[in-house]
Parts: sequence; structure tokens; C-alpha cells
Amino acid sequence: MAAAAAATAPAEHRSRAHVLVQANPYDVDRVLGPLEQALESQCRDGWYDADLNTALLKLYQLHPREDEKVVKTDALVRVLLKAMMQLPEPDFALAAMLVPEPLQATEVVRTLCDMADRLQSARFPEFWDLVRGNADLVRRAPGFEAAARRFVLRAVAATYREMNAGVLARYLGLQSAQDLATALEPGFSLDLSGAKDGGVVIMPSNPDNHPKPARLVQGDFPKFDAVVDAVVAELSRKPATATPGDGVSAGMVAAVTRMRKQVLEGGEA
Repeated sequence: MAAAAAATAPAEHRSRAHVLVQANPYDVDRVLGPLEQALESQCRDGWYDADLNTALLKLYQLHPREDEKVVKTDALVRVLLKAMMQLPEPDFALAAMLVPEPLQATEVVRTLCDMADRLQSARFPEFWDLVRGNADLVRRAPGFEAAARRFVLRAVAATYREMNAGVLARYLGLQSAQDLATALEPGFSLDLSGAKDGGVVIMPSNPDNHPKPARLVQGDFPKFDAVVDAVVAELSRKPATATPGDGVSAGMVAAVTRMRKQVLEGGEA
């Protein structure tokens, strides 16, 4: 009976908060408590709702003064951590923009922004240095380190076909290549037989690391006039408005671009 109640708790928190927010999103007395309870449930039970967290940040924005006793730093930290866990989605950038101005310069917010910047720009060892130096901070969102490793693996697999096991271990914040066995996702192949300076990791094949050239047959080549018309039309077209979740995020593009540059220059990312 207790197990059944625990299983339905996250759904109840989520449903109740959504109903109250839809009825009156700016009623602090009615909405603030349920939103913070839903956030606590997200961290405890492992689910995520960007809409509820955004509603909470908007309340904090409207009542930023300390004497109003609305903003809770711990809840703000949890929202930012949960948003960072969604990379490469743009949730963290959107959440960071909603942080009340008086708190944007605080050490804790700057630290979280530094973490996100290092993660998205493929400075993975620097990111893990920050994580280890702020263990109490990231512990407020269980699963944070696992989510960060998923992002790193996705970025690496979009750039490399294989990588030295020791290098990848550092990118994942692990102590040694031997720890990779439990950190790699399906599709990654680990060979620690001693080849290639202590082992190698083979990335899963994907369109980014195994591009296939287009095959053209006679008659497929477009006429020059058609190409010119297409280019002019594309340059004249107004840019489409992007929505969250469309395509690959700017963070993922930045990480992959930096690593590819490093590959061409013959160094590590």
C-alpha cells in the first residue's frame, strides 16, 4: 500500500501544480508551495517538468526582495541543476535568464553558469574540476553527474570514431580507464587489451562520425540557373523562429565544433 502511494506521489505533485498554475500563475500564496513541492519531488523521484520550474522562476522574478521571503536559494539551485541535466536542450540558458537580477551575481549562480559553459564548450576536465570542488552543490540534484556524462558521450560520439580510453575517462570525470566499463552506454565498445597506449573506445557509428558521400548518377546534376535561383531564394528568406528542442542545441554545436577544431589541429579538446 505504501509503495503504491509512493509511486503516485510524483504524478499528484505534478498534476496539482499544473492545475494551480493554469488557474492563477502569479498567486504566490496558492502556487508557490505546490511548485516548490513539485521541484522537490523532481529531485527525489527523478522526473522533470520545465513548465513548472519556469513558473517558479517567474514568481521569484516578481518577488526578488529578501524581505518578501519568496525566493529560496536552494530551490533556485535545484532548478538550474535540473535544467543543466537536460543538455543539449536549451533549458539551462532559458532558466538562467529568469534568475532574479539581485541573484545573478551571487557566487552560487556564477558557479553553475561556469559549469554549464565548460560543459557546452567541451572543456570537460575543467567542468569536472568544478563539480568536484562543489560536491555539496551538485548533490542537491541526484543524477546530475550521470546526466553530464550522457552529454559528454553524445558530444564525443558526434566527433570521433574512436578515442584513447584514458582521455575519454578524463572527459567523463573518472579516475581511470578501468572505470569506463560501467560508464559507457550501449553501442560504445571498450578495448583495454593494451593496444593504443592503454586501450581504446570505439564510438557507435552515426551520421556525424561516419558520413556517407551522396551518390549522383547521370542526370542528377542540377542546372546552373536552378542552383543560382535556390541560393538567392535562401539568402532572401527570413530566418525561421526557433523553438526549444528543435534540432541540435547551440551548446551541442559549440562542443562538437570545438572538438573538431582540436582534431584538425592534432590536439585534445
